[in-house]
Amino acid sequence: MEDYRIYRGALGIGVPTFDRIFFYHIPKTAGTSIYMAMKASGTALFHEIKQFLPSFKAPKIVRVDTPFEQMPSDLDFGFVASHLPFGAHKNFPVSFQLMTLFRHPVQRTKSAYLYECLRQDKPISSEAFQVFYRYEKNQNFMCRHLGFKKGEEVKNITLYLENIFSLIDVDGHADQVIEGMLKHNNLPNVIMKKLNKSRGADLINLEDYQDEINSLNETDHQVYDYFRENRKGFPNNPPYEPHPVTLLIDETDNKKHTGGRIYMSRVNLETEFGDETSITEDTFTHLKSTALEITQIMHLGA
Repeated sequence: MEDYRIYRGALGIGVPTFDRIFFYHIPKTAGTSIYMAMKASGTALFHEIKQFLPSFKAPKIVRVDTPFEQMPSDLDFGFVASHLPFGAHKNFPVSFQLMTLFRHPVQRTKSAYLYECLRQDKPISSEAFQVFYRYEKNQNFMCRHLGFKKGEEVKNITLYLENIFSLIDVDGHADQVIEGMLKHNNLPNVIMKKLNKSRGADLINLEDYQDEINSLNETDHQVYDYFRENRKGFPNNPPYEPHPVTLLIDETDNKKHTGGRIYMSRVNLETEFGDETSITEDTFTHLKSTALEITQIMHLGA
């Protein structure tokens, strides 16, 4: 059984400043966990600040997955996650730092297929999986999503992305990305499992297809390999104080969207867990029993 991961934030001084970040969330690259951690921790912190400072204007932490022409100019956007293709950030009235994550194309393709089956109530089959990954629009999907055309040279792709993105990483480093962003923005701690996981993975044996999938996604594969070895992240924070607030995210089981029940705990992570990076489900359940549920202020959803 999968344990719950501990992500440690940092305690800031005074009213928080919040970097404006636009997260190009390429589907099935661990982005839902990143968004939910930011949404829960940021919303909880801003809610508490407004109790003592009613004039505080909380930055918006939102998902934007529907095409639009122009966002309202009176909203203070802090963190935006989006499945929209590259260029969407230009329709906002503010400037953003950009971030994205890549995933090995074989694993991402399988996960995307299983996710489509779940959402559309389709049966999982090897034949349908082959049709899915052989469909041209599903090939080199990650580079396509970021605006690159078929045949673009990999060195041009990586150079361009490094020039305009502030954070580029791979899904295998998602835990480090989440914790780094909580610390970078002086947000509370978060404890949760990986969210929005695809189901039915045991029904597809990738050994039968990985060579063909790799050949059909050569550009994505090379770009993934490059950024796995050449990660780009936000600057490290100076030494930080542990945050006294921890958000517990308990994912709800819903085929149509990802959400969760959120609890606020005052557990002292250093005293209770030391340097541990995860806790068992039994420990998580115990923490929930002594925490305050705050789901109603979150308006969470993917």
